[in-house]
Amino acid sequence: MPALVAQHARSQAPDSTAAARVALVTTLREPVGRLLSAYEFVVEVAIRSLGGSEANRTAAYAKKKAEDKMITSNIWPWSHLLPWFREDLQARRDKRLAAHAKLPVPADPYNAPELVMPLTEFISHPLVQATLHNGATLQVTRAGPFHSTRYHSSISFDSRGGVR
Repeated sequence: MPALVAQHARSQAPDSTAAARVALVTTLREPVGRLLSAYEFVVEVAIRSLGGSEANRTAAYAKKKAEDKMITSNIWPWSHLLPWFREDLQARRDKRLAAHAKLPVPADPYNAPELVMPLTEFISHPLVQATLHNGATLQVTRAGPFHSTRYHSSISFDSRGGVR
């Protein structure tokens, strides 16, 4: 009976004996939907990181690592996007707190600069262009279906998010 394995992770090329029995399917996402999904994901994860103490976050990280669970913040492109976005979110929060400003209720969840980086700012940032726009193309065209994440983790960024 054939088995189906679906995963949301990098793949390794099957060895030559298994290759005849393996069919690899790569799903390409519609680019605008992929970008919106990435934006919503970094907003959600960054907001969660603002709650609780650093000690609790460190303990949760250590527990996941000990259980050999996947840690999203260690995976490209999130390993680049999440720290940068978290820092921006914390700066916006600190600015509101310093001004004793009330928490606004945004009319447009994609354009609430008092709370979170607006979508237009996010998609035009050099870091997002390097990781999401260009990186997605590299995954498909340059690296192929059996790409190694080592290529992506070797990309380095300057303090503004530009590729070095």
